[in-house]
Amino acid sequence: AAGHLNNQLVESDGEQFLIKGQSYKRVIQHTAEQATRSGTQITNTHTETVVTKITTLSPEGEIVQRDGADLQDFLTTWLPHLTDIVATSYPPRYQFDLNGYGDTLSTLNQGRLIPLVGKPGLLPAQAHAAAAIATQLKTHRAAICVGEMGVGKTLVGIAVAACIKAKRTIILCPPHLVDKWIRESKVVWPAATAVPLKTITDVDNFFAHPGPIVGVMKETTARSATGWSHAFNWFGPTTMPTRSKDDAWEFTRSSTLAPQSEIDYIALAEQENKMTKYVRARCPTCGEL
Repeated sequence: AAGHLNNQLVESDGEQFLIKGQSYKRVIQHTAEQATRSGTQITNTHTETVVTKITTLSPEGEIVQRDGADLQDFLTTWLPHLTDIVATSYPPRYQFDLNGYGDTLSTLNQGRLIPLVGKPGLLPAQAHAAAAIATQLKTHRAAICVGEMGVGKTLVGIAVAACIKAKRTIILCPPHLVDKWIRESKVVWPAATAVPLKTITDVDNFFAHPGPIVGVMKETTARSATGWSHAFNWFGPTTMPTRSKDDAWEFTRSSTLAPQSEIDYIALAEQENKMTKYVRARCPTCGEL
């Protein structure tokens, strides 16, 4: 229904189908009656539910729409073949082999025992999640780790940074989690320095550090803007930096021409043409065009 199997050919033991998935919403209406002092109260409830269908086309031209119990039976019979199609069309990047990150992962979180396990280190699921994300980052700029509370997403995130041998790692998090990230970084990856990023000096020191270093910043701090400066200035015959061509022309007109009542409008037009010709964008630091 998500499109991964659309128009695929499924065949086994001489039986063939072309298949197409479909997903749509169906509204179910339920009516309930309840006796009250004044009579009967009728309540109508409308509930939306998502219905999944698979339509099959046989070589003989027979079209069958399968949903409900029929769909369940069809999937039970053809599931191995459907799985092979998906795996062939969308091969996974990670094969649960740690992909060369095993040695690094085995050195992490050694200063803390895992509850209920009694040993330090990472749980197998955490190690595989970190290795999978590190594998993804070899060829792509982003990856997402999804997990319920308590599965160790913080630990996995730090482990990823260690796997890819990041010299500098920046973590953005809610304000109340800054201390936790710093504490976890020191425990999970002792080889890295973990610091909060609160001031410009903190940021300067962060980039001057040889690494590995983990900088933790409140997401609210990350929203703050830096100071603004001109990208360029307009310069004209007045040799005075201004904000726009219009400003430059107004300054020229007011500083070089006679009072308004004595303006020679022909000369004014010539001056304006000349002004437009010479107004240029210049560097605000060195004055070069």
